[in-house]
Parts: sequence; C-alpha cells; structure tokens
Amino acid sequence: MVIKSKKSTIDRFRVWRDALPLEHRYTGGIGGQRFFESLKKRGVLLASRCSKCGVSYLPPRGYCEKCFEATDDWVDVKEVGSLYSHTLSFETREGRSLKSPVVFGLVKFEGIEGGLIHRIEGVHPTELAFGMKLKPKIKPSNRRSGSITDILFFSPAETA
Repeated sequence: MVIKSKKSTIDRFRVWRDALPLEHRYTGGIGGQRFFESLKKRGVLLASRCSKCGVSYLPPRGYCEKCFEATDDWVDVKEVGSLYSHTLSFETREGRSLKSPVVFGLVKFEGIEGGLIHRIEGVHPTELAFGMKLKPKIKPSNRRSGSITDILFFSPAETA
C-alpha cells in the first residue's frame, strides 16, 4: 500500500473502536500431524529426521534446513531435555494480574535441532538454571486430544 498524502495535523485522524472478528486455523502440516498423533496415542515426543544428513528437528519439519532434502525419517525424543531460556509472565492473556508468575521456557533436547516452548512448573523462578534437566508431564491417555496441551508442563527431571 502506498501512502499518497501526508497528514499534517492530528485533527484529521479518526479513531475506530470496535472488535475485529478473526478466525484462525492452525495446521502443523504433515510433520505436525505426525507429532500430535504420537503425542496423543503414545504420549511420546516425536522429531523428524533427515535420512541424508542425519539432522533431527523438533518441532518436526518437512524438509531439512541443512541439505534441503525431505525429512522422511522419525525418531522418538529423549524424555529429558535442558532449559535453554525462560521468561516469566505476570499477567493473563487478558491483561489481569496473576497472584504468582507463570514460567515459560525453551526446552532443547540432546541431538535435536530446535526445541519446545512450554510452561515450567515444580520449581521456583529463583531456582531456574540454564541447562536444568526438565521432563514433560503428559496428560493421561484418556484425556489427550492430539494438541500441544497434551503436554501439561515441564518440570525438573528428578521431580517429574
């Protein structure tokens, strides 16, 4: 879009207050579908793997970012990952203050490119340490729906 005129005074600006009805449908593609099916049926994290160069990806990818070949192999991800980064949220998505902060972290797994961002529980925020070993807590099989929420949270491996 090209702006053809320049506003020189603020009295010409208008404010529109309303809601925009947005619809969004996420599709994880073939890799995401297989990841979520594995999570639902087996309670296991699954990574895509390039059979040409051997690189594994989580979240799964359709093509290898190193050699551009299709990732046509699959591997189960080890249960224990490491905390790579984290942040604290002090508000809900609606902007309401929380009584205590929620911790979100990037969990990476040995031998896997990428990682998962998810809730971290079972550890006080002041006790978080980079490299801390974390294990996913998966919903019971009868409650899984095949979505990322089938992982309830990650917690320190010795308490998971």
